[in-house]
Amino acid sequence: IGINHLTLLPYYEQFEVEPSDIILSIVPTPLKNITNKRIIYVKFSDLNIYTLMKIFVELKLTSDKLIPILKKYTEYMSLSNHHMAMMNQNLQGILEIVSEGILCIDKNENTIFCNKSFSELLDIDYHELLSKNYKEIEFEQCLKNIIYKKDDVLYEVINYKDKKLLVTKLNLPNSLKGFILNIQKVSHIQAVESNVRKKLMDKGFTAKYSFENIIGESAIIKSKINEAKKIAKSNFAVLIQGDNGTGKEMFAQAIHNGSTRAHGPFIAINLASLPDNLVESELFGYEEGSFTGAVKGGKAGLFELAHNGTIFIDEIGDISLHIQQRLLRVLQEKEIMRIGANKIIPIDVRVISATNKDLYSLVEKGKFRKDLYYRLKVLYINLPNLNSRSEDIPLFARYFFDNLNSTKYFNNDSISILKRYSWAGNVRELQNLIYYLETLCDTDEITPDDIPDEFKINMDLKSSYNIEFENVLSNYKESTIREFHVILNSLYAAYTEKSSMGKTAICRLMNNLGIEISVEQVRHRLSKLSCHGFINVGKTKQGSKITQNGILFLNYIDIKLRKENYHK
Repeated sequence: IGINHLTLLPYYEQFEVEPSDIILSIVPTPLKNITNKRIIYVKFSDLNIYTLMKIFVELKLTSDKLIPILKKYTEYMSLSNHHMAMMNQNLQGILEIVSEGILCIDKNENTIFCNKSFSELLDIDYHELLSKNYKEIEFEQCLKNIIYKKDDVLYEVINYKDKKLLVTKLNLPNSLKGFILNIQKVSHIQAVESNVRKKLMDKGFTAKYSFENIIGESAIIKSKINEAKKIAKSNFAVLIQGDNGTGKEMFAQAIHNGSTRAHGPFIAINLASLPDNLVESELFGYEEGSFTGAVKGGKAGLFELAHNGTIFIDEIGDISLHIQQRLLRVLQEKEIMRIGANKIIPIDVRVISATNKDLYSLVEKGKFRKDLYYRLKVLYINLPNLNSRSEDIPLFARYFFDNLNSTKYFNNDSISILKRYSWAGNVRELQNLIYYLETLCDTDEITPDDIPDEFKINMDLKSSYNIEFENVLSNYKESTIREFHVILNSLYAAYTEKSSMGKTAICRLMNNLGIEISVEQVRHRLSKLSCHGFINVGKTKQGSKITQNGILFLNYIDIKLRKENYHK
């Protein structure tokens, strides 16, 4: 075998001989009697009987040593042949039950294997395909064009008679030659995909709410529900605009459930505060190894999962121009490409987007693409805030209390307070108030005394209180108003502890909050508040106390500042 610098000795496990000078063992598999450290494992082929006899002759071994080896060799070959026969039978059985059609052609251009699915998909007699030169088989021309190509053909769709087929042709390695032809029915692939998507729906990709779940008897909300029902019947993109807490996702789910896509997936994503790379991978998916941290096997994006259904994109006004460009392409071409992939995936998805921002003003500022804006706003609906539908507040209150299995209720005076309040957080803020009162209120009847002070301010701009407060604020700069806010908050904290607070303590507190102000300036602010009747300034070291009118003024400023921050 060309190795002349080593003395090679034959070895067999039945021989209980191991010369002490063996420094290297060359074996096909681990042997229990081989103990030296240097072992080389080599692949080997089964020896036929003639080669085995020739080895014995060359080694001049006696027949008594040949007989047991021949016996074991015969047993091994018998088991090996049986095992190979079983494997071949199992493999043929597997290939027969798969839905894909498989045809295998050898180097002589003859059929060496064909499953029944192949003959059924092509409507060709099964026996006509077996042991026949493939050039003699009457294939349609569209399939012949693929078969006669020298190179591999991957996933090509053809119209074969009355069917759409996905065809793959793979050439066998040079040592084997020949090729394998694989065909699949496109409708079967689509059915499998649909089944997978339905199972994904079981994981939570469903819409829970319908139009019947939307609470409200006011004229304005009834009008919006009727608009949404009409929108549901179409298949165009929808833009839902409204403040936070107005029910944008609930309307999106209701539109989905009222549409022809109701049995498809409903997938929601909130894009606020998500970095670009995460938004891109979530929406469009990625291939394995496309970036550090990519999961094995890759991941389908939300557009892919929403196929034949609806995707709801919340906070659409927060996405970057880069993501806007990719999203525009999806809406135009109705196809996506995963990150790191080179294959385009067609999708059929309805897009419902939502925002609490003025998108057109963002367009004018160059922060939102005009072409995307008009792609998203084919159909649109503007949802009213809770102030515009105050007559629905008792219905919401009862709904939230019932969900808590609570017997609490608002009396008429407390309902009047809630109807006059400006709900910056809309229904969500009302829900939080219900949770607060359920936890802290000891009686079933909720009176105005039970409602926190911040809700008692009348936010109706036509009220005498607010006209007065607005007139007061119009005389001061924003920085001074914020100083008033801190001072009144400090005095209110002292008021709850039945105490007062002096100008020095107030000055120290404001400095700790980062407000640069002197004791003399605090005294001046206290004097102004006292002139308006919002505080009482004590003599000498008695300190100052907030008045009831001052509490209302504090609530007014507090809510006004909160609304301004909310809309920034």
